[in-house]
Amino acid sequence: MLKHVFITLLIINCLLAPQLSAQEENQSACPEITNKKAIEYLEKGRNKKKYEFKERMEYVKKALEEEPDFAEAQYEMAALQITLAVGNGTGFKPAEKYLLRAIELCPDINPYAYYY
Repeated sequence: MLKHVFITLLIINCLLAPQLSAQEENQSACPEITNKKAIEYLEKGRNKKKYEFKERMEYVKKALEEEPDFAEAQYEMAALQITLAVGNGTGFKPAEKYLLRAIELCPDINPYAYYY
């Protein structure tokens, strides 16, 4: 009897687990950005080998102009602002608005967003 209950529970768990996992993924996924120009600008803004810091910052600004609700671009701008603050010996206040917006748009954007 106990063996049948265990097997039944195991089967139910195997059947429901993929559905629950898929629901969690859909709820936590960041909004998909389809604006190709914004995506291209962000890619250029992340390219440290090809572009200097100021150029990268300009590309990320352009990505945000194209798509203000682009969570990844918001986070990238925050990261650039933090790099600038560390280099200048100033505070992280300029990065705060970008981090907060990135988290608002996509709470799962990057765990580091919560530490600044």
